[in-house]
Amino acid sequence: MVRGITRQIVVEDRIPPQDHDMGISILQPKILTTMKTYSWSLFVADFLAGVTVAMVALPLSLAIAIASGANPAQGLVTAIVGGFFI
Repeated sequence: MVRGITRQIVVEDRIPPQDHDMGISILQPKILTTMKTYSWSLFVADFLAGVTVAMVALPLSLAIAIASGANPAQGLVTAIVGGFFI
């Protein structure tokens, strides 16, 4: 038994929604609200993250296609189409 250790429970303060918040803003796509604060540095970071994912995913899709007996081109197509859905 450990003595002297206490846990604190942190409760977030929730602000109730205002009347004007219940309108069409709920139905807005996230990209519209994100573009207001999007900057060039965020674009560069997102671009580098996308290139990193592509460098891992494309060779992996080739390897999985070859291992399963499919054509490597089919593995590339599957990775590219799957990337758009994810």
